[in-house]
Amino acid sequence: MGSLYRPTYRGSDGTLKESSIIWLKYRDALGVLRREASGTDKEHEARRLLKQREGAAVEGRVVVPRADRVTIAELAENLKADYKANGRMSADRLEFSLAHLLPVFGPSKAITSPTRTSRPIA
Repeated sequence: MGSLYRPTYRGSDGTLKESSIIWLKYRDALGVLRREASGTDKEHEARRLLKQREGAAVEGRVVVPRADRVTIAELAENLKADYKANGRMSADRLEFSLAHLLPVFGPSKAITSPTRTSRPIA
């Protein structure tokens, strides 16, 4: 069972202040304790996000908090770094392939939200 909380911090004047953003604390599918900012100051939205995270843990899915913000370009940079670190012989081919894909798909998010399917034309 997870919980919601607002962390406290010291302001520049030395006084103790409470964060306006609500944070989540829960255990993921692997049993790792996760703390994540909900990005909202509304309790019902934060509770909804916590329920999503807990539901994913019950289903055995690990949800990485930053996963929904990773772009194709960032993944491509990681792939290039991996090829370079491991001395892959096909690094030139990778550069050639990515040169065609990145202008179109680079700024896109790697994980997209599901969209409604359109009805088939009868």
